[in-house]
Amino acid sequence: MNVPQATEVDVHDPAGMAAWLRERKAACLEFYKLDSEEQQRHFLQRWQQHVLPHLAFRFGQAAELIERLERENAELRADAVETVQHWGGYAGSYFQEKHNLAGDIARLRGPVPDVPAEGK
Repeated sequence: MNVPQATEVDVHDPAGMAAWLRERKAACLEFYKLDSEEQQRHFLQRWQQHVLPHLAFRFGQAAELIERLERENAELRADAVETVQHWGGYAGSYFQEKHNLAGDIARLRGPVPDVPAEGK
């Protein structure tokens, strides 16, 4: 029996990840075509040995990437607050109020707004 092996997938490539998941789905569908319990057991063993560890590794990579991006975002936002405060300090109080400098700083310090998914 030929069970698809786990392949390298770039988590930054949505098309590659989708293709990889389609391969996994095909492997699952193949499971239901197996005739004997021995074939099913062999398939499940291979799945546990190759696919599940690969999935865990990839999800771990994605979690690390998300953590890194969140850290970088926090650093960039802190830099933005500092820059706006620094340059805004050169403006008189009239212009600070007119252009809502305090509101801009509060927005930069506030939570990151949700970004809508593409096509929504």
